[in-house]
Amino acid sequence: MKGLIQLEKLNKNNKNSNYSLNYDLTFDYSFEMYIDEEDSFQKILDEIDSKVLLERLKGFIHFFDNNNEEYEKYFKKYEGREKQLLSDAEYVAFDFDIEKVKKYIEKNPILKSKKIVFLDSKITYQSILELEKTFGNDTSLLYFKPSGNTEIISFNECKNTLKIINDIVEKVKRANFSQIEQIMYVYDIVKGRIYCEEGSEEDKSISRDLSKVLIQDKIVCTGYSVLLEKILEQLNIKVKSYYLQNKRDMKGHQRNIVYLKDSKYKIEGVYYLDATWDSKKSTTDGNYLNYYYHFLKTKYEIENNNYDDLVFGTFNSDFIDEFDRIVRENGLNAYDEKKIEQINELSFFIDGSSLIKKYMYEEELKDFYINVLGNKPLDFDYTLDTLKRYYSMLNKPISGEVYTKALLSVRKVQYYENPNNIEFNLKEIYTAACLSSWKFSSTKTEKALTAIFDEKVEFENKKRVKTYLAENKVQEEIEKVKVARVLRKVLNNKCKM
Repeated sequence: MKGLIQLEKLNKNNKNSNYSLNYDLTFDYSFEMYIDEEDSFQKILDEIDSKVLLERLKGFIHFFDNNNEEYEKYFKKYEGREKQLLSDAEYVAFDFDIEKVKKYIEKNPILKSKKIVFLDSKITYQSILELEKTFGNDTSLLYFKPSGNTEIISFNECKNTLKIINDIVEKVKRANFSQIEQIMYVYDIVKGRIYCEEGSEEDKSISRDLSKVLIQDKIVCTGYSVLLEKILEQLNIKVKSYYLQNKRDMKGHQRNIVYLKDSKYKIEGVYYLDATWDSKKSTTDGNYLNYYYHFLKTKYEIENNNYDDLVFGTFNSDFIDEFDRIVRENGLNAYDEKKIEQINELSFFIDGSSLIKKYMYEEELKDFYINVLGNKPLDFDYTLDTLKRYYSMLNKPISGEVYTKALLSVRKVQYYENPNNIEFNLKEIYTAACLSSWKFSSTKTEKALTAIFDEKVEFENKKRVKTYLAENKVQEEIEKVKVARVLRKVLNNKCKM
């Protein structure tokens, strides 16, 4: 058992709650303590009331009674010597500023026998460098649990992980991409990995944890999802992983959604990405860069009848009518609470807060929150309008024209970076559009023929792709890029002479 001691700053809100013992998935158990930064750690341990701690330990043991024999047996051995549980905890976490953490450890060298863990899941490469500057040679004491990891990793592992992410992010920033172009460029990197499950004797984290999939060859859907999420997150793009379940074998699957707001292409909506299903199939797969079948799709476009959407399944075609009818006729408390949770999940993702608060539909909370605290009751019209906005944002298809323009911008940069490995030609653009089923609008030719014959003339999509590429002189644009690169190379060589 690992065990975590979590030290929180003592303040007026928690001064009467000195400590608590909790079950923790990552650390097996956590001991939360509220302390004054000036108090010595040993003094805090000495002042803990053993009787109170014993009562909490017994409650903890009761929690595992008949549920987990291993845990129950482990914690029973501490009865009568409860404080030893704290001494045996492997990790310590702080809710202090970095400088104060360092000073507290220096004042309390007993803590150097522990692993100091930072639980900030949003830690960045820049903050790692700050920690290195602050702690100097003591970084071996430091451990982390970044987002995308289920396991705790060392300072060096975390630094190496975040440096790889940071290098990708800096490269994307230098390209001066729009938001959809940034996402496409990163998507190409992530889907360039070949799906490979861990061996039967290997830990599942090998193919799922961010720090491991970055440096090893094993990767499954969770790995693709967390890698894409971490990079886009560092680019300040709203992104999250979400989960599905196969209806036949009940196995799970993980993919991403993004909130895309691109002024260049005038796009704003919530879109789905599945790098797993668009990923490189083998080492000889030379066509993988052209797979965008599951890239920035609407909810309707990406839906698969074999899977249940466990996060946003509520937002189906009759969602608005159902909400309107049930709530209008029977009140909000008659509406499915699980569906309310999914609504709030999406509202938090888009707007940063829950749309429907718990007190709005739980009768026992309503009176106190509304009449005593003065909180607002449900504004039905506002809520319905907001839900319509959310539903609309989930179902705004991106046109083939926009995808193609974004692809040309991305391929141009990729070609400049690596001309020997990037096929940048008209055939590749055409192949990507066709393989990805991008939908194009009526061409100028179709419109002219419709006017001539006074009846609707429609080309099949492949012909529309070809016509669009010809009418917009894409071949000429590609040739200009290639000529410009050659000229730049000649100029750079002259400068070196």
